[in-house]
Amino acid sequence: MRPSVTVRIQDNDYKLTALDAVTGRRIYLRLVKILAPGLAKLPTLKDADSTDKLLAVVVGSLDQIDEATLDAFCDAFGQCTELIVDDKTRVTLSGPAFGEHFCGRYAAMTQWLLESIKVNKFIDFLATK
Repeated sequence: MRPSVTVRIQDNDYKLTALDAVTGRRIYLRLVKILAPGLAKLPTLKDADSTDKLLAVVVGSLDQIDEATLDAFCDAFGQCTELIVDDKTRVTLSGPAFGEHFCGRYAAMTQWLLESIKVNKFIDFLATK
């Protein structure tokens, strides 16, 4: 069974489930290619905690993200995300549901992307010192 976690972002709860291995390896490869410029800075951050390392890597790599890659990340992670509306209602964040939910909520979308990356353990290597 794929790991999952429930996270709260702003005023919403989400159940995030890890991608399957086939989709995950494709997203992981794209992510590593994007983060490569920022990863080069890691040796200078040896005493930083993992959150600071992640922030430095992401900020150092923002210019590597293109529209197609962002779409691929949102589409893949959205298929594995449920917005928890209430005890009985959950909505998969794909297609129109994604567009409606994150409309005008780009900070929340960015947090959701980072949490989705974490649940897939794509950045676990940043936790080591």
